[in-house]
Amino acid sequence: LEEGTVSTNMYVKPTDCTRYLNRRSFHSKHTFTGMPFSQFRRAAVICSEMEDREHCIDRMEKKFLDSGYKAEELAIARNKAMSLDRASLLNPESKPPPSCKVLACVIYQDPNLRKELGSFFKTHQQELRILLGDVMLVVSERRHANISSILFQKAGFSQNQLTIRENQKCGSKRCKTEAIMNLSNTVFINGVKIKLDFRYTCASKSIIYLAVCKLCNDPLCESNFYFGQSMNSLMSRNNGHRGNFKLSSYDKSALSMHIYDKHPEAFGEKLSAFDFGVVKCVSPIMLNRLEDFYIYETAADIKGLNRYKVFT
Repeated sequence: LEEGTVSTNMYVKPTDCTRYLNRRSFHSKHTFTGMPFSQFRRAAVICSEMEDREHCIDRMEKKFLDSGYKAEELAIARNKAMSLDRASLLNPESKPPPSCKVLACVIYQDPNLRKELGSFFKTHQQELRILLGDVMLVVSERRHANISSILFQKAGFSQNQLTIRENQKCGSKRCKTEAIMNLSNTVFINGVKIKLDFRYTCASKSIIYLAVCKLCNDPLCESNFYFGQSMNSLMSRNNGHRGNFKLSSYDKSALSMHIYDKHPEAFGEKLSAFDFGVVKCVSPIMLNRLEDFYIYETAADIKGLNRYKVFT
């Protein structure tokens, strides 16, 4: 603090080696011109005194030269940063909102097409204004799918190629769950419309599943449904449910406990009293969140069979 004015300077730890991206690295050309300027601009904003600013930029410039940067491009970035007005950088003027609507023309990344569209918009500006009104036309580019996204099916760049089936039966002769995968692709649970994803079967893993009791024939019965999750397939998860249809362990599964309480005559039929369906197939880290979502939306922990999980 000098004469009532705050003086600022850039602090660098003594142990900081100040390493920058090597100039020989395989990056776009603009990366190596933009990085020195961004660092020099940082010094121009932080350092209130011109002498401190020059000292910081000198130190940065030396480190950039050690990393293989060209002296010519560093000189251009230095002159550009030193000519900046620090006051305007610290107190930028707010841009007024656009006076007209913006209409984006989205294309896949193509520099030639972008230039042609930009030229077309300028050439036919009057005609376009008559057709579209007072709008600002901009060209927005979407990146193509790369090799990584195709091979590993990243959600942001590629589409899942699974086909929609007529049902959710896996087709395995050894599967005991296939016979009870009878829910339609749209069901109403406690007044809430639930759509089942028919791209998946009882053999799909990392799933949210739905079970509906067939023995609760009363249409007003709101206590015949259960939402569950499993990192394994539904056929594997149902082995656990099926194993709890015993007098010694019926209270360890919400499904066996429901049959024991409401339909004791069908206790020996085990899971045959239910119809099952796969609601979603998601990443394992999303299972808890998505299960809670469906339980909350349908009040399954109050009116559904998920309430058994609360009390046990």
